[in-house]
Amino acid sequence: MRKKSYIPIKESEFYSWVKNLVKVSTAKASQWQIPPAQIQKLSASFTFFDGKYRIAVDPATRTAAAVQDKNDAKKILTGDTRGFCMGYLMYNQLLTNADRDLLQLPIPDRKLTPIPPPKGTPEGRVDTSVHQRHTLHVADKVEVRPHGGLPDGVAGFETWRFIGDGMPTDDSGFTYVATSTTTKLVIDYPLAKVGKTVRFRFRWVNTRNQPGPWSEIISAVIP
Repeated sequence: MRKKSYIPIKESEFYSWVKNLVKVSTAKASQWQIPPAQIQKLSASFTFFDGKYRIAVDPATRTAAAVQDKNDAKKILTGDTRGFCMGYLMYNQLLTNADRDLLQLPIPDRKLTPIPPPKGTPEGRVDTSVHQRHTLHVADKVEVRPHGGLPDGVAGFETWRFIGDGMPTDDSGFTYVATSTTTKLVIDYPLAKVGKTVRFRFRWVNTRNQPGPWSEIISAVIP
């Protein structure tokens, strides 16, 4: 589910919210160590929107062109406001929870939530279309992601391999290759390795480098 934005959607509420944001931030700029130029930029953006907004909501001056001007000004103000909040308020340690309430901004959860080791199992595929190269593509065996990418809570995947005939008798037969932070890894080989068989296995790791379960072993010849 998409998280609710801290910026109000209803226009009248948006207007009041930004007006309050500018007023409070201007008064507390020195205390919160916000550069004067940034306050001036936000204030100017709101003043511009304020003028267009008043014309557009007044029945006596409301026209299609006035509404479009107001919408364009709101789009600019929304971008300026979001940039101002993210740059000078959201992660500003000088703001108290009471300050954030006054600004009607979300209060961050300062309690760290432990990240568990990955539970999913990766599934690998080897592209051998390029001479002396293996291009590995890895996806979760269960969690199908329509647009690709790593599963939730996963920082990347480890690749381990064994080059040679037969199959290793234990884990020590596999050698660590690399950890990829995407779902793809390219491995190039010297000419002397062409024709040899490589056996791969993979596992997801989280941001604390804690591994999940091993994948099934797959094989490919070095082209």
